[in-house]
Amino acid sequence: MLLWATFLAMIALAPVLAGRLYQSQQAAAARLHPATAVLTENGPGDSYGSSSGEASARWRAPGGQRRSGTLTTLTAPGILGAPAGSSVTVWLTSSGRLAIDRRRLAAWTADWSLTGPRWTSRL
Repeated sequence: MLLWATFLAMIALAPVLAGRLYQSQQAAAARLHPATAVLTENGPGDSYGSSSGEASARWRAPGGQRRSGTLTTLTAPGILGAPAGSSVTVWLTSSGRLAIDRRRLAAWTADWSLTGPRWTSRL
């Protein structure tokens, strides 16, 4: 009986927790601003099995200040195989710094979609 009551309580609690998580993610995303970065060097090669690397780029912060720095495939997956002078979308905070967390999760998902099938085929 206790197990059944716990199960019902979890079913009732799940939508509340999911709603709060969704609101938290939406609030975090609202603080990010899309910007266009221009690569000042070629992006990392788009060779088989290679999905990480970095390239130098420049962009403007939301306030208009010029910024430059290093983009990685974690912060800007679009740099993979892109030539110098290419424009890629980056997500910036209000201070103009790169926002990593959303892109890191997307990159992890992309990497896992390649790695996962090879990993599980060994079982």
